[in-house]
Amino acid sequence: MLPGIAAWGWFMVEMTFTGARVNGWLPAAVDLPALVEGLAASTIPYVRGLLALKSGFLFSATLLAAMAVHLAERQYARAALWAAVAAALRRDGAECHAYTLTPAAVREEIVPGQAWPVAVGYLLAAAAFLAAAALSRRRGTP
Repeated sequence: MLPGIAAWGWFMVEMTFTGARVNGWLPAAVDLPALVEGLAASTIPYVRGLLALKSGFLFSATLLAAMAVHLAERQYARAALWAAVAAALRRDGAECHAYTLTPAAVREEIVPGQAWPVAVGYLLAAAAFLAAAALSRRRGTP
């Protein structure tokens, strides 16, 4: 659900920004990249992470749900496989988490290599899941 909530949250920010510009409440010099910089410097320091999470949120939610189901079922190796798939897709830019800022909107684009920190995070998750699988086998738990 988290990627969907991030997408909804950014939609609210973007629509408020657009409404403020249309109604003249913001100077024309204030564009979306300036808004993102301002948010990053003040109230929402992780706004770039929010934008990355909302980009391709439907695919992200699907892969995260697959991992969560296998973790709940204590199928750690399968969860690791899904994390590895997510890392591969993000590394290649095929499964988003990549975006560009235009003066008026955030464009979700396939940009190979932009989401490499996310890919590293998923690889670390896969390693943790594999460690949990090994520990589970050692303890003899399913």
